Amino acid sequence: MRCGTLWITILLATASAWAAKSDSIDIEAGRKHWAYQPLKAPAIPEVTDAAWPANDIDHFILAKLESAGLQPGSDAKKITLVRRLYFDLVGLPPTPEEITWFVDDKSPKAYEDLVDSLMASPRFGERWGRHWLDVARYAESMSLRGRLLKHAWRYRDYVIEAFNGDLPYDQFLRQQLAGDLLKATSVDAQRRNLIATTYLMMGDTLLENQDKSQLDMDYVDEQLDAIGKGMLAQTIACARCHDHKFDPIPTRDYYALAGIFKNVQWLKHGNVSNFMEKPLPISEETKRGLEIHDASVARLKSEINTLKPKVTGKGLPPVQAKDYRGLSWTTRMQKPPVSGLNPVAFQITWVLNTSIPIPPAAKSFIPSSFRREASTQYVFQVRSTQTERPKRS
Repeated sequence: MRCGTLWITILLATASAWAAKSDSIDIEAGRKHWAYQPLKAPAIPEVTDAAWPANDIDHFILAKLESAGLQPGSDAKKITLVRRLYFDLVGLPPTPEEITWFVDDKSPKAYEDLVDSLMASPRFGERWGRHWLDVARYAESMSLRGRLLKHAWRYRDYVIEAFNGDLPYDQFLRQQLAGDLLKATSVDAQRRNLIATTYLMMGDTLLENQDKSQLDMDYVDEQLDAIGKGMLAQTIACARCHDHKFDPIPTRDYYALAGIFKNVQWLKHGNVSNFMEKPLPISEETKRGLEIHDASVARLKSEINTLKPKVTGKGLPPVQAKDYRGLSWTTRMQKPPVSGLNPVAFQITWVLNTSIPIPPAAKSFIPSSFRREASTQYVFQVRSTQTERPKRS
């Protein structure tokens, strides 16, 4: 009993201490943490070996090494360096010719030129865009009944093009957060901005949830979680139920953000809810081309409907086969193609020969490889690989 009383006392004291600590969280002090300060250019550190750094970044690396009493390793050989660059930038190995070209290039800009060349390759965006697609929870289906996201590929291509086009990061984020509200100078830019907002649509939300109010808030929570982790490198969703325990995010800030996204209609509710879809804008030239195409299709459908009653009144007559019992059978024996420890049994191929009258109007519907013309009739051969003669009905 004394031990039990002691443990209860310890637990109550610990709970009280945590409660006091939680209540004493200083949100304003937390906002002074270095991670929440505006970016600024730091001072370049001084180093002892001033000849080693090739750029400002090298100064930081060398300063850290020297502070630990370490020296930089030797430079990589060119054959090693070229492979590193190819795998890092495009995810593919260099060909023997590409290796030879780089190793034999004595220019002091050989490294820089190769980096520029690889970053100009379409493979660069495919390689590095994959990392952002992981951040964006990208997928082309959902676990809900294997639901396919048929337009997800547009967002994938947007990300790849953003990397290949060296889109500034701030624009990259704005387009994904509020692309539908950004001004665009062209139809292509407007399409790109709208497609970018797919970032907020990704996620494996339970669309079957029958509590639609709960579903709406779960969807908003998914969006805030993706924004926090993907764009701010911190969790926001923790503050849905309580003030954040470690970061300066109170619950009131969470719901202030949630109110913005809750004000947007993302879902179209039903037994299984669905995403809202908005048609992408198209140019006037494309619009006119589609109108011409639709008019042509409508005209052809009208012509088909007009011609249907004129084809022998009720369409083409069906092909009628003769009585099966009057057919003749021939056999052909084939030797086994391979001999060995497990001999293959002889295969008997039964060949059915029959003449079937074919109306002239139906001639064009029969592939030439399946017919042999004989007057107005065609001879068909039906083969069976059974080892017994096919039974007659």
